[in-house]
Amino acid sequence: MTAPVKKISVREKELSERKTPWASVYVIAFLLLLTGIQMSIYFTSTWQYLSENDESVTVDFFGVLLALQALSSAFANPLFGYWNQISTSTRKPVFCACAIAGFGNLLYAFAYLAPPYVKWVMLFSRILTGFSPGALGVLRSFIGTASTQEDRMKAVSITNAGFTAGFFLGPTIQICFIPLGKYGFNIGPFIINMYTSAALFMTIISAISIILTYFFLEENYVGIISEEEKSQDPYFVLPKFDRLPVLLLFYMWWLMCGVVCVESMAAPVTIAMYNWSREDAVLYNGIIQTVSCVFTFIVNFSLAATKLKTVDNRLLLLAGLGFFKLFFVLHMPLPFYTGPLDHNWSEEAGNRPRILRVYGRLFELSGYKWIMVYHWTIVTVAIISTLLLWRRLVPLKITPSHGEATRYKLGTFYRM
Repeated sequence: MTAPVKKISVREKELSERKTPWASVYVIAFLLLLTGIQMSIYFTSTWQYLSENDESVTVDFFGVLLALQALSSAFANPLFGYWNQISTSTRKPVFCACAIAGFGNLLYAFAYLAPPYVKWVMLFSRILTGFSPGALGVLRSFIGTASTQEDRMKAVSITNAGFTAGFFLGPTIQICFIPLGKYGFNIGPFIINMYTSAALFMTIISAISIILTYFFLEENYVGIISEEEKSQDPYFVLPKFDRLPVLLLFYMWWLMCGVVCVESMAAPVTIAMYNWSREDAVLYNGIIQTVSCVFTFIVNFSLAATKLKTVDNRLLLLAGLGFFKLFFVLHMPLPFYTGPLDHNWSEEAGNRPRILRVYGRLFELSGYKWIMVYHWTIVTVAIISTLLLWRRLVPLKITPSHGEATRYKLGTFYRM
């Protein structure tokens, strides 16, 4: 059967004539900054806050807490994404995410008031705060649909810089509350210390996010053609996107999220490895993460404001993956690294079930070498896949070349 021949609509030309609403882009960048703060502010202090208020808590439970928080984000992302798609509204999912996260932060701040259920209240609070990063997909998709193709690289880089800035400001803000100490001061029955003050600050941040979204975010989707516009033009054809490169990008995003898992466990790991006090763990891990995110912010800013924005995105992907490989190589147990410290790390780890002690013995025999090899391998897979799909890792062409067969939902069309 011969494929139908379609004419190309003038609406495709109209897309290139539209203007990016930069005010909304900057609002999204600021919202992502606040989301970044939400994600990182507790990295260096949750373990200390939890263990000080519930003596029964173990590192294993802390791992479960982090896992369930990540699971709530994984659940919220497609949920809010679907809501955004069927309602064509960015505001509503963001309102919901911020409101749930705000309530979660409030619970976190006053979890110490619920003995002997402190750890369970904190677990529930972290599940709720996981909904804030759940709006990441909605905010980032807005940038893709609210910017023109010519401006998209700049818009994405600006918003990524905002998110990264928030990510490094989180530990820095937590450092600012260290002078309050773990005792702080009382306001009636409530204790305001270096842990609870950060949670109250984040409750205010959630409220600011809602206000900012309501008053300043203009839902102007200049980067897409609406269903109404499609129905008005019988000659409009939207090509299918290439699924395999999209799956590769999903894989890369999953790979990057593994770094967050490392940062989330930084406090108990460094306390056990270096015998740091709880205050030292908050301070030094905050400094480490701040320095790390400053470099990421510089890279994103460079992509938005320098000639780097003209570099082929595939080359930038390879460069980023190359640095990931170097990161995991440097974390290998290289022969010139010093040996373990002489202190009783099990005081921080607490009592563990027998099966975990067995795994611990296996880890002691092999070291973390194979964990680093695993991460190095999945980065290598990403690099090889990028090279294999090099020609297919390109933006979707709405206007194909003359005579080029292009698939769409009803078959194939040709541009004559």
